Amino acid sequence: MRSDEWSHGFLVWNLSLGSCLESPENTISPEASMLDQLQNEYDIVFVVAGTNKTQEDSQTQPKCIWAPADSSNSLVVNATSILKEPASYTREGPVLNFFRKPDISCFGGDATEQMAAWSPQGVNLTTGTSFAAPWITRKMAYLIYVMHFSRETAKAMLIDAASGWEKISADNIKVGYGIVPTKIEDILTTPSNEIRFILEGTITSFETYNYRIPVPMVNGKYPYMVRATLCYFPKCNARQGVDYTSTELDFHFGRMREWASTH
Repeated sequence: MRSDEWSHGFLVWNLSLGSCLESPENTISPEASMLDQLQNEYDIVFVVAGTNKTQEDSQTQPKCIWAPADSSNSLVVNATSILKEPASYTREGPVLNFFRKPDISCFGGDATEQMAAWSPQGVNLTTGTSFAAPWITRKMAYLIYVMHFSRETAKAMLIDAASGWEKISADNIKVGYGIVPTKIEDILTTPSNEIRFILEGTITSFETYNYRIPVPMVNGKYPYMVRATLCYFPKCNARQGVDYTSTELDFHFGRMREWASTH
């Protein structure tokens, strides 16, 4: 496939596959490293299933995800039950001890209620992160092809809609940042008491940006809560170990504080 086909043809790819092995603490899998390189170079995005436990695995003992769900740039999807709880077969991160994986979750069926999927024999009831991921791929494709958002904005909107305003527990690592709403309208719109800003840019070297965001003032104060979802597709290098990503972002929201000179 030519590079122009990568960049102008198929922008969203679904990968419903995975290894039975567990990710080590200090290594990224070769498969994930390749996916990260492709996404950095060709302006595409992979939606990857979060991998499942096998029938021989304990349903009560945690098991780490592995290739290719340890991809940093990919949108990794775990499965939930109809009760919006982590499915019994889901595996968990983090990757390299601090990358939260999976990113998000979606209904994938469980013992309570299975998912209806098409097979060569007709409709089949089944379960798995492999069946949850395509639902997110569909939403990602809609945001990019229909709404004409960039892949960064589309990925950020899915994560932002999943995380909501609830405090994200460090222990709730099976669902990632949260469960993505079923309706696309709940991703594209905000309630009347919210304001959403989408800021995009390209950084080629060390740069500092300062945006004047218009926020309404009430009685001389700003009685609001703010959350920010940052999304980018950095260049990665598996040979750098835990320092896997070559670019980091630092974000501050609020007034610039005036520091007194020490000279």
